Amino acid sequence: MIAGKIKRCIRCMRPLGEGEICPFCGWDNQKNQTPPYCLAAGTCLNRRYYTGMILGEGGFGITYIGWDQTLSIPVAIKEYYPKELVRRTAVGHSGDGAYCYDDSYVQGAYQKGLRAFLQEAKNLARFNQLDGVAVVRDYFTENDTAYIVMDYIDGNSIEKYVKENGRISADRTIKMLRPVMDTLQIMHENHMIHRDVSGDNLLVTRQKTAKLVDFGSARRIADQEHTVTVMYKRGYAPEEQYRSQGKRGPWTDIYALAAVMYRMITGKVPPESVDRALSDEITEPSKLNTGISQSMENALMN
Repeated sequence: MIAGKIKRCIRCMRPLGEGEICPFCGWDNQKNQTPPYCLAAGTCLNRRYYTGMILGEGGFGITYIGWDQTLSIPVAIKEYYPKELVRRTAVGHSGDGAYCYDDSYVQGAYQKGLRAFLQEAKNLARFNQLDGVAVVRDYFTENDTAYIVMDYIDGNSIEKYVKENGRISADRTIKMLRPVMDTLQIMHENHMIHRDVSGDNLLVTRQKTAKLVDFGSARRIADQEHTVTVMYKRGYAPEEQYRSQGKRGPWTDIYALAAVMYRMITGKVPPESVDRALSDEITEPSKLNTGISQSMENALMN
């Protein structure tokens, strides 16, 4: 792809040189196949950012690696794109828009989600000074949708990291998650809860520390409605997140983070909290030859 006047690899954003095989990451840029509903590699946004390949996607957005032409650094670009509500009219390099279907209810749902997406950027930006979150560099509306530009974290999710490397010692787990613990503490002191802490939303950096991403579910405690959207990830979500009127608070994030620790230390995803409420059959880490101390295990299991 061409970013500015330089041909760059769509996977790592380094200069590509003469051929199509990246000399840095080995990616064959000729083989990339962008799904038709995603922005084409090389799309220019806000007259500054160029998109590369897809890093991940969910029900409400697509995240691309990108290039910041002004600062000359790789970035992560998150696009608001709820697949159930919109379609892209064309695929090209001009930043084609996401358009709603012709239905007033869908239009309203799309706009409500768009406002929530921009609120996510503001939530993240409040904690830019903390080491445990990905820094928000910019956010803007364009192409009938919105974008959040964040620091690019060159690493895998904790979920993928554990699958590839196996379980992690208790001491190292605490060290890796310390920045996230500090971040959540400050969030809670500011009456914010994340509500979606999991092995998928924690990225491991090259320095082997974790950063919390995806603040789409974050909410002010005082602003929560009586009935909220039910959202949970199996094994990580506490019991109250399985109920639309479950009482959420700092304890919601604490349970989820403890579940992440359990996953890292034992290599196993803990049983779902609703099953534990009926019959708790979770296995203590010490019974899985993890080498965890009794005091640390007591704290984790509490």
